[in-house]
Amino acid sequence: QQAWIDALNAWLRRGVADGSLGADALFDFAADPRFDGRGPDVDDTTVFHRDRVHLNEAGYRVWAHGLASTLERSRIAQLTG
Repeated sequence: QQAWIDALNAWLRRGVADGSLGADALFDFAADPRFDGRGPDVDDTTVFHRDRVHLNEAGYRVWAHGLASTLERSRIAQLTG
């Protein structure tokens, strides 16, 4: 399943980069190593609960900041387009 996820993420990144998806920006959550789920320390609860699936409060703060930054880049791209 991880190979499929990696392939999908690569396709999304290419599609945004070359304009074929018609998106102004990509919130690439998987590009951040804290969120890729493959970290060496499965007990690290910096951004995830112990299940390594659900974000904790700190994880949601990081996620919200990344999302807000992406939305701002998209808004700027539309205004300057």
